[in-house]
Amino acid sequence: MVTIRQGNLLMSVLLSGLIFVGGIGEASTAEDLYRKGFDLSVDGNSEASRQAYLQALKIRQDFAEAHHALGVLYFSRGQGVEAIDHFRKAEKHYRNRRDEQAKKNLTIVRRNLEKAYKDLGLTPEDFGIGNQLHADLGWQTTGVGFQIGNVGQIITPYHVLGDAKKFRARFMDGTTAPLELVKKFVIYDIAVLKLTNPENRSSQILYLGDDSRLEVGDSVYTVDFSKLSDPDTPLFQGTILKKNVGEEKSTKVFKLDLQVKRNHSGGPLLNKWGQVIGMVLTPRFAKKNFTRLEEPSKKASFAIKSSYLDQILSGLPGSAKPGHLPEKTVEGDSVELKISSNAFKKNFIFIEKEN
Repeated sequence: MVTIRQGNLLMSVLLSGLIFVGGIGEASTAEDLYRKGFDLSVDGNSEASRQAYLQALKIRQDFAEAHHALGVLYFSRGQGVEAIDHFRKAEKHYRNRRDEQAKKNLTIVRRNLEKAYKDLGLTPEDFGIGNQLHADLGWQTTGVGFQIGNVGQIITPYHVLGDAKKFRARFMDGTTAPLELVKKFVIYDIAVLKLTNPENRSSQILYLGDDSRLEVGDSVYTVDFSKLSDPDTPLFQGTILKKNVGEEKSTKVFKLDLQVKRNHSGGPLLNKWGQVIGMVLTPRFAKKNFTRLEEPSKKASFAIKSSYLDQILSGLPGSAKPGHLPEKTVEGDSVELKISSNAFKKNFIFIEKEN
């Protein structure tokens, strides 16, 4: 973790870079805000400092030093994902410059990135989600959720929301819509959000399937979020290892022979017909939230069963099992065919939170 002293030392380097970039003469408004942010940080007022840096970036989106300083600030506050996001942006904008100070700062920010990735146990590939649809300034893409049923309810991991108060959905076509946080289930790392103005955006609605029909050895699938915009979005395929797991033989959790990326916790677990029969938990979050689970192998992961998701949704105000599979449902096309359909992909929504 970066200490305040370390952060201030790094910001001193960045400030010298700002003087080089600005040259002689009166500083721009963005530069004034950057300096204000630096002074506030030295005084220990990290929140006011953060706001000043964000205001500077509203004026100059390619302000590498401001992104870099924000990364340092977020890392010192324990917000590693946000720190990496701004370190990456700083790296990009430093690379686009030819001045000597930018070259020096580029070396520094790459060291910052290396440390942040190592401390969080992440890799650059884990940030593929944010590479497809870039959030507007002031908003940050924080994860992916999936819409269940046709009343605008969205399930996503609780941990991706952080301490933000305002959220919105960004759809595959780039449009956005406000989201309301309906309820959070911290112990299971589940959050339910709802579109404030739900629209039936997909002709292939995701429904909850019956997890009791699954047996050990049955095939299950989840989606590669980082390639949702690809014509042929890859599926991760695995099998059910155990229907009830842990010392207490929890009936809420599957154990899977399914290797998924670290940032894919919270994705839907699908059966062969593309019905949602669970929510995927990577080993890291499964062990955190279910302390009695047996130690998984490298390929193993877990999933919260659809029967429990159904209980959650059914218990929310105004819900009448909105995501429950209709009684007369033709199972129809395979999951491989459905995931190639743009209509099916519209159920996957990028969650953005306000900075």
